[in-house]
Amino acid sequence: MPEPAVVSQQWKDALNLLSLLPKANVASNVVSYNACISACRKSRQWQKALNILNGLAKADVVPDGESYTAGIVACQKGRHWLLALKLLHDMHQLKMQPDEISYNASIAACEKRGRWQISLSLFDQMPAMRILPNTYNYNTCISVYEKSHRWQLALNILEDMSNKALFPDDITYNSSIRACMKVSHWQFALVLLGSMEGSRISADAISYSTAIVACERAGLWQLPLTLLGQMRTAAVLPNEISCTAAIDACGGSQQWRMALRILWEMLDQRLNPNELSYTATLR
Repeated sequence: MPEPAVVSQQWKDALNLLSLLPKANVASNVVSYNACISACRKSRQWQKALNILNGLAKADVVPDGESYTAGIVACQKGRHWLLALKLLHDMHQLKMQPDEISYNASIAACEKRGRWQISLSLFDQMPAMRILPNTYNYNTCISVYEKSHRWQLALNILEDMSNKALFPDDITYNSSIRACMKVSHWQFALVLLGSMEGSRISADAISYSTAIVACERAGLWQLPLTLLGQMRTAAVLPNEISCTAAIDACGGSQQWRMALRILWEMLDQRLNPNELSYTATLR
């Protein structure tokens, strides 16, 4: 992966090269402009990317689908969902066929700015546009339902992936577990955690920590300890979140000896206990 400084220089070099073409009596074409838009996108220069796209008409160059798609991705990187939607709308108006990248970026741009209903609407449009949603699209929808506390719909999306022979990844499962955690459905969180092994996906610290928090919120203290043990068996290092949740679960159930033991283990592992960690051991 190129260094940030290298990527930052690339868009400047691309613009300089584009400006030199007329002086060298070389006609600019849509490929040249698309390369510049892409370079600006990679360095998160979304305004410059849009300026180039808007300047195509003045240069007597007709933009193509790649031009608009690169512009949409640039808007997504800049978290400008309205501009991303405008470019997607322009593609439809110009009878251009958006591809999965266009929709992926538009959906993600809306999701990151909390425009969940629009994200879901775009997702629903994809089959009509003859674009098959992929794992990335499904993950975005699960994230939308997770953030809006609609855990059942998140699990429905996960089931729909299986029906369409799509393979969930760790992001799919972690978002689904988090959706269950937010509404204290610890049983479903644990089922999902167990399903990861069956799907040959390695649970990570996020997976375990979220499940531990779900159990802690339900007032359970033994299960968090079991999950901490499973983390160590799976060679997954517990983090501040998993340990703090386990300490809080033990403290809330008057299991202060266990809480204190986990606190000492955190210090041994050079983790940084927070105020909640210490307070829970004093209950």
